[in-house]
Amino acid sequence: MERVVDRRVWISMSVRDLIELYRDIHGFMAGHLYRGYELLVEMISRSDLRFLSFTGNLVSTGLRGVLAQLVDEGFFDVVVTTCGTIDHDIARSLGGGYYKGFFESDDEDLYRRGFHRLGNIYIELKDYVPVVERFTHKLVGELVSLKREWPVYEILWRAGEKLSGDPNSILGAAFKKKIPIVVPGIVDGAFGTALYTRQNLRDKDRSFRRHGPPRREDL
Repeated sequence: MERVVDRRVWISMSVRDLIELYRDIHGFMAGHLYRGYELLVEMISRSDLRFLSFTGNLVSTGLRGVLAQLVDEGFFDVVVTTCGTIDHDIARSLGGGYYKGFFESDDEDLYRRGFHRLGNIYIELKDYVPVVERFTHKLVGELVSLKREWPVYEILWRAGEKLSGDPNSILGAAFKKKIPIVVPGIVDGAFGTALYTRQNLRDKDRSFRRHGPPRREDL
């Protein structure tokens, strides 16, 4: 067994120095962080196909910029994530208000003030679902005019093309590098719901034009 080693920090230490210091500190999460660093270095140096996987809640934080940078600089070949990533990336690229908050906040009070809470992040109600929905409905309208069927990763590339002016957009970085984003549960979020409602509204509009308004007895 290896002994735990007491370590000290110094003013000019680099990030690499700090990570390697965690190797000797080891206790609780320090050892796990160093092991993650080892795996990342091994993966980048030896693997030909690298996957980046994370959950959407991280994209509501400042870590979004780091994730976009990892994609933009070519460290990974495929992204696997949840629909929340798409929601938050769209909302934040379009100027959504995301603010530092507290886990202990009163959610009812926040709602009255016009905010969602995601952990210790506050999100303005007006800057989330309505923004994502408008963006998605417009995007789908453009896509269906080109062809009827689209794989999800191509839909997300098209979304990324529109957001590529934001250097911290994960979708924008994936579009520029042509890195596919795989979202197994695409309908489990505001973006996926908007995909469904856009098609549902289109079908209802087509039915209205063909058959007229619904009869009272059919409601």
